[in-house]
Amino acid sequence: MGLLPVSLQKIVRWEIFPSAGKLDHLNEMAEKSQLEVILVVLPSTNKMTSPAQYDLTSEVSRVFGQETVSHASVEIGILAPKSGKWLVQAMGTSSATLRELDVPMDSNRFPRITGSLMGNNFVLRKIRH
Repeated sequence: MGLLPVSLQKIVRWEIFPSAGKLDHLNEMAEKSQLEVILVVLPSTNKMTSPAQYDLTSEVSRVFGQETVSHASVEIGILAPKSGKWLVQAMGTSSATLRELDVPMDSNRFPRITGSLMGNNFVLRKIRH
């Protein structure tokens, strides 16, 4: 797989642009800086915790705890400001679940994290013009 000869000149946070016309502001900034391409990275995370009940052993029928589900995604793209077109776009997602007990106890089953690698997916799409 080939490498791109890229140098990073400036990091600009997306939040500094007004909500209307973000790409217009980005293109304007690129023209002033005479940038050939702009790497845009948009990360996103979501976490939800809820009560849960677990079967720990046959002697203990129900143990209370909580389950935290985390989802993460990142979208990246390389934008050519002169043409206003995306050269490459990609998106990746991942999810993980943390299961833990409310009461600390010796257990080789808790806390448990599942899914941190199973839910990964990454798609790279080269855009033809």
